[in-house]
Amino acid sequence: MIPNLTMDLIVPLLARVMNIYLAGQVFIALMFALIISGTLALNRALIGRWSAMPLFAFPLLYNYVFLVGLMNYIFGVGVALWALAGWVAVRERPWPIRLTLSTACAVVLFFCHLSSLGIYGIGVLSFEILRLWQRRSAPWPARVVDFAVSGLPFLAAAPLLYASPTMALISRTFWTSAASSTG
Repeated sequence: MIPNLTMDLIVPLLARVMNIYLAGQVFIALMFALIISGTLALNRALIGRWSAMPLFAFPLLYNYVFLVGLMNYIFGVGVALWALAGWVAVRERPWPIRLTLSTACAVVLFFCHLSSLGIYGIGVLSFEILRLWQRRSAPWPARVVDFAVSGLPFLAAAPLLYASPTMALISRTFWTSAASSTG
């Protein structure tokens, strides 16, 4: 159970029906389609109607992160956008629906990339803080419980992270100052 596996799971499946180079190209096209469609879907969920405004994200697809080759991360960003759109769309539905959807999204995002799980988490947190503020006239205990319950799906990633080799790499991580002078 390691994060950062999306390309390793999808491209070999595609390579069963096409050559490996075409499978990689299809994955890249799918990655870009996920981000653009996820941006459109999230915008639709937030404002309640379709808009051309999210299409301004299109020129941003070809960027340094893509050139460096962080394909699983970029794919995960697209999945995170769709997950956020799903969260916003089902937010007012009964809690089992939204918690089931969010737990499934958290697990899928874990396997895409840990950063995409973080993006989803920050998105849900931001949306829930705004919702908490907008409902400030309602009794606070129910609002706080509702806010806290929104974070429960992220607990599904904890045992996955603990079981992954990523946890063993924490001790090898060190930070240095990028602004150090040489003399």
